[in-house]
Amino acid sequence: MTENEPLPVFITDILQNPIPQYLLGVLPAILILGDSPFLTSLSKTLHVFICLGCPFAGLFYFLNINTNLNQNDVNIDSCAYWLPADRFYGGRWPFGFHARRINCNSDIRNILERCISVISTLDRCACLISLYFITIGIIVGIIRAIGPCYVQQDWPSIPLLLVWTFPALLVRLVQGKTVARNPIDELQNVEETIDLQPVCIEAAQKIRAKVVMILVLSIAAHWLAVLITFYTRPIGFGCRSKYLTVISSIWTFNNIVCFIFYYLLDRPPPGIDTDNDYIHIWFQICGKLVATFLIAFGVLSHDSSWWVSVFGNSCSISSCTEEGEQSML
Repeated sequence: MTENEPLPVFITDILQNPIPQYLLGVLPAILILGDSPFLTSLSKTLHVFICLGCPFAGLFYFLNINTNLNQNDVNIDSCAYWLPADRFYGGRWPFGFHARRINCNSDIRNILERCISVISTLDRCACLISLYFITIGIIVGIIRAIGPCYVQQDWPSIPLLLVWTFPALLVRLVQGKTVARNPIDELQNVEETIDLQPVCIEAAQKIRAKVVMILVLSIAAHWLAVLITFYTRPIGFGCRSKYLTVISSIWTFNNIVCFIFYYLLDRPPPGIDTDNDYIHIWFQICGKLVATFLIAFGVLSHDSSWWVSVFGNSCSISSCTEEGEQSML
């Protein structure tokens, strides 16, 4: 805001700027990925931070549990995912490396199926909004990277950074169901454990291969934003790629930790069995940190001069000429 610029004009410019629109556009993607059946708002919010701090946790649920690959009923799997290990026979969570097929009786099946609810029209619209902004973000990012140099306006890397949420949004949109009731509370008066059956070797190998692909997706997808931002001219965009590298590094480390500690060791997902799991607290802290970074990134991208004020002339995008770029280094 300049000294001679009226406040209404300044506010109008902010509202017309695409950066806040992109931030709000991808917000539903984060909330959908972190959707949980917990009762309290605090528990729901903390689980959102877990999924924001560790993308693999949310992607594993949407892309592996919400499928029928292991020959279980999708509704039963979606609900059983939220149960601690002691609810299953042998005290082992059935969706880890040593996958098992759920074989519950009709009473437990009816209880779990009552936890499923059809998503509202508003939820479907939220999915479509985030899918739109992420798609536009990908297109704009690629054009800015391979196209001519453009210095008039910053471009939002956040939708491109969150491209890994795209398949999860498609699953939610196509299936149109969610776990609305907490299965732990619904089974509170049921003392019987859920019986498990082994999965054939061929099916188990397919499940493991799919989980590995989900891990690769959760690690590689967001680095695409770093690479595209790095190759975007002017050279000052390299400063933004360094900023995004911090977020991607956090996600990469946490994804690997989640894969090893939870999936390979057949543990319930982060935040379910809190008595024997403290790593989920680290994921929550990282989620809050990533959220802060994303908000700060959006604020800085509102005015490219703010990057220069905070990080120095190396972040300037005021010139497309080689001489101008080299003088900033």
